[in-house]
Amino acid sequence: MLSVLSRLSRGLRSIGGRNHASSGVIRAIGVSSFVPDRLADMATFNEIAPMVDQVETNPFNHQIKAHETMAKYGVAQEAWAPFSEGRSGMFSQPTLTAIGERYGKSAAQVILRWLTQRDIIALPKSTHRERMKQNIDIFDFTLTDDEMTDIAALDTGTSLFFDHGTPRPSNSWRDCSRNASDVSSGTAVAVRQSCWSQGIEAHILGMRRIRPSARRWACWCSDRWPT
Repeated sequence: MLSVLSRLSRGLRSIGGRNHASSGVIRAIGVSSFVPDRLADMATFNEIAPMVDQVETNPFNHQIKAHETMAKYGVAQEAWAPFSEGRSGMFSQPTLTAIGERYGKSAAQVILRWLTQRDIIALPKSTHRERMKQNIDIFDFTLTDDEMTDIAALDTGTSLFFDHGTPRPSNSWRDCSRNASDVSSGTAVAVRQSCWSQGIEAHILGMRRIRPSARRWACWCSDRWPT
């Protein structure tokens, strides 16, 4: 993990350089799941800091320290999994549903409004047209200070998915190329597509050949992160 971050930092020193920015080659730099100390390193030792950091943020994990660090370095916070994929009874949580009833809103809409009032960009996911409409229908009400305080009390300070500082996949090296139609290039894209073809939500952390001379690749991936 440290070697990956080191290479990324070296790359950003050139990517984020003033010449690239001024020439328009690079419009903006964004990162995902960078914990506060890693984000501070990047913002401090590169000419141009990232514009946005996507981090898991929801009523059960407020990311207070991360929010403060981003504000310090002028980085926008974007919440991935703002609904925590419904884990821990998010949509039926009594505080959220009670607040929603006062305004005729769902728990999901309350969550999005809460994020908006914290100046956090929400990244909700839905394939349903009606829910997409609901996700944008959050600007006709405002949460009171007391309601914001009530939601603040839900914070556990821990992830509902995995440890962002030291993520560990639950499975070992897996031959993810066996069902791929064409992985001769051995690219990450081909391997990822192969994982998808097997119904695996691939979280790829590394790749290696099955054998030194093989054209098939395996990736270190997991269909489930430990909770």
